[in-house]
Amino acid sequence: MTESMFDINELEEYPFYGEFYEDVFDQFGDGSYDRNVILATACDIQLKKSSSGSVFTTATHVVYYPKDTDIEISIGLKFSSDMYGLGVDGLVVGIIPNPLGSVEVYIKST
Repeated sequence: MTESMFDINELEEYPFYGEFYEDVFDQFGDGSYDRNVILATACDIQLKKSSSGSVFTTATHVVYYPKDTDIEISIGLKFSSDMYGLGVDGLVVGIIPNPLGSVEVYIKST
């Protein structure tokens, strides 16, 4: 019998932490952009498999997060997270609510 590389009992549904945000121009300060976080949440991130005939074909990652808040995110927001030491940054290009209590968000890398 072969030992597995990880303990299945230690897997988490949402193992990462991500932020959906928008950049806000500070016109009265030094003229820089500030990050306005809309939603900070636990999430799962997966590399998107290619598909055809969909508006989401430009997406590079799919982010899943629990729908446990009334905060709504929208297309055009930015997303930032870290997946096993690899930065995942991109633009929200699609959102699909799931009746099982999660939200599926398509991200295009920037």
